[in-house]
Amino acid sequence: MWLAIGDAVEHWARYIPNKTAIRVGAREYSFRTLYKRALSIGLVIIESGVVGRIGVGVEDKFEYLACIAALNLMGYSIIIFNPLATKESLKVHLSDTNPSLIIGSTELIGNIDFVSNQSVQTLDLSKISMIEDSRQLPKIKGKEWGVLFSSGSTGISKAIVYDHLAMTSELLAWILELGIRRDTRFYVGRPIFYTGGLVLTLATLLVGGEVFLPEFKDDQDFVSIWSNYQTLLKQVSLDLAFFVPDQIRKFFEIAKEPFLGGPTILVMGAPISGEEKKKVYEFLKSPIVESWGNSEGLGTITDKEDLFVRPNSIGRPFLTEKLCVVSDDLVECAPKQRGRLAGSEETMFVEYANRPDATNRVKKNNLILSDDIGYIDEDNYFYILGRDQESFVVNGQTVFLTDIEENLRNKIGIIESCIIAIKKDSTPMFYALVVRSPDVSEEQIKIEVEKSYSTILNSCLFVESLPRLPSGKIDRIGASKLVRF
Repeated sequence: MWLAIGDAVEHWARYIPNKTAIRVGAREYSFRTLYKRALSIGLVIIESGVVGRIGVGVEDKFEYLACIAALNLMGYSIIIFNPLATKESLKVHLSDTNPSLIIGSTELIGNIDFVSNQSVQTLDLSKISMIEDSRQLPKIKGKEWGVLFSSGSTGISKAIVYDHLAMTSELLAWILELGIRRDTRFYVGRPIFYTGGLVLTLATLLVGGEVFLPEFKDDQDFVSIWSNYQTLLKQVSLDLAFFVPDQIRKFFEIAKEPFLGGPTILVMGAPISGEEKKKVYEFLKSPIVESWGNSEGLGTITDKEDLFVRPNSIGRPFLTEKLCVVSDDLVECAPKQRGRLAGSEETMFVEYANRPDATNRVKKNNLILSDDIGYIDEDNYFYILGRDQESFVVNGQTVFLTDIEENLRNKIGIIESCIIAIKKDSTPMFYALVVRSPDVSEEQIKIEVEKSYSTILNSCLFVESLPRLPSGKIDRIGASKLVRF
């Protein structure tokens, strides 16, 4: 079976040509326009004669998706670049993926020239005009769909290679689990160059649905995204919306009044507690589902009813996947027994590009191993306790940094928190970095924190803001540099 986003765009351009496919802010693009733009880009790429992987790192979201459709339609392997990637990340990504051509923003192309040790051919989209004819693009389909990058929350992000089966499985999973249809309107409040935003956008376009994307260069501008989302709900009826937990928390902070109802909210990308999900439901008056997963392909999802039955669960595996919890010796754990979340490798990612050692650490015994520690209950629903790298034994008890951060967020006056663990003479020392509300003094917060964590935390440090990764997650590595002894 061949089911690809490029072919889908071509199909819908023929049968529902005037239907809106993408809205980026106030701009609307039909399937016909999306296909014409993809065709225009594809013909220029063919004329260039390039072979091998082609990277895309364009700031304009419509142009980004047109590039993906063009490359996928022809069968090129696509490298999904962050157009605003740091020079450090970009240097590693170029080395790992070895692109033959990069279609990029001005800033990205400038950074490529700065960090690359070899000449990389680039393409300026502004010089490609829209064609009016209906020529066919040649098919050169290979086995590799392309390369996505992990968020880099535990270090430099890795290049994750997907084949066509893995991507097809990923898109079908979202279509089946969220019930995405041709009349679905999906607000994707996240960058489309990260896995979550990308696959949800592609899944919606695959079935002929309509995608709404905020038009902001800075995708960390949670205030503007929230304002855009509120305004949009007064204009159109949305079916689904996707945000990460930190966006939701920011919405609570800045919203002036509760919502009157809206689409089903999908939240994923970082830990969120059952209490926080209930708060989302009560405040936004929207059904909420949570998904856990990683860019390597593992994933679970909750049903709407799970919020009231098992609020702290991350749900069950996607219909297209099989997950389990395994011990250190890769034996499947019994219910309530802690272990590492893992899944079958049958339809998952192929490998980390240019990183065989990393691939071998993750792929073992026909399993893909995640970094997350958790368990299943008697009904086979999954629960996450935290990341293996972010767990420590203190006074004989395992402590997860995310648990402390969640508890701190529930204390009056604390807007955000990040716990930094620094080992000194093999003993971990814990520091709380706190963003406080101006209405509460530092002394008040310190008193409250010490009541709960006087035996664990070495110090409570106040900062104006916490550093974030381009994916929107708190940059724990960057935050550790804010700790001063």
